[in-house]
Amino acid sequence: MISNNNKSQPKSRFRNLNIIDISLFSVLLISIIIFYLILIIFFYVPNYSVISKIYSIYYMIIILTVIILIRILVSIYASYLLFKIWLSKKTRAYTDLPFMFGIFFFLFIPAKLMDLIVYTVYVMYEYYGFSYFLLLNIIKLRYYVMIINILPLFLSGLYLYLIRLNLEKPDFEREKISKRLTVLFSLFYFPTFFTITFFLSDIHNFSFIGAIITLSSLSFVTWVFITAYRGKILPEINSLIISIGFICYLISNMILPLLVNVVAPSSLEAERISGLILELGTLISMIIILLGFKIKTRDK
Repeated sequence: MISNNNKSQPKSRFRNLNIIDISLFSVLLISIIIFYLILIIFFYVPNYSVISKIYSIYYMIIILTVIILIRILVSIYASYLLFKIWLSKKTRAYTDLPFMFGIFFFLFIPAKLMDLIVYTVYVMYEYYGFSYFLLLNIIKLRYYVMIINILPLFLSGLYLYLIRLNLEKPDFEREKISKRLTVLFSLFYFPTFFTITFFLSDIHNFSFIGAIITLSSLSFVTWVFITAYRGKILPEINSLIISIGFICYLISNMILPLLVNVVAPSSLEAERISGLILELGTLISMIIILLGFKIKTRDK
């Protein structure tokens, strides 16, 4: 998945980019720009006066916005660093960990933009009579984005997990079986959550779905890095630090459904506090995960 070819000369970093690489990065950048323009045109412009009032009254929205903007900046830097590591390799594959993690962090950008809208619309619904139907569908859109966001890490984690389970088989057969099972499992897994999200009608149930998606998806990834640390494989990254980061990420994502649905059901204050803890927890975990790549890169 990841090799030791990270010592290429800087001048050759972009020299061997092929048309597929260029097209892929172009599509990613253009998609983010279009996504952001759509949000501005169809949400922020029509609701500018209400949104301005919300930011002048509700301090919690300001705090959440600052944290989310920091997370977006961290995501931009993380994706840049990981793509840079991937591009510096003499031989590259789209299954390499730096590339998969780069995609993961890059897709965090639209995901966090959607979170910002969800928090704002929730206040608009509670205090300004915003349509419940529109709120419900905005939350659904956010979870569609989340499912897509988690996809690259889920695929890489599941693939590595299956590789480890089939170590006794020859290399070619092991890779063939692992790829086939990864594709088959994904064809069942993701359409299932898309369908469940589509039919949900209670906004409080989404936190459970998000927790299940995160737990089931990233458990594979966490297991892979714990195994890599214990087996002293993947020496070019710090598997222990990355494992700790993902454990923190999983814990922080369990807090939202616990507070909202168990400790204080239907409480707006619990929703705000859990949202704040979730954002802070995932911000810290993202920084820890990034350090797992960056520290080893500096040591080389």
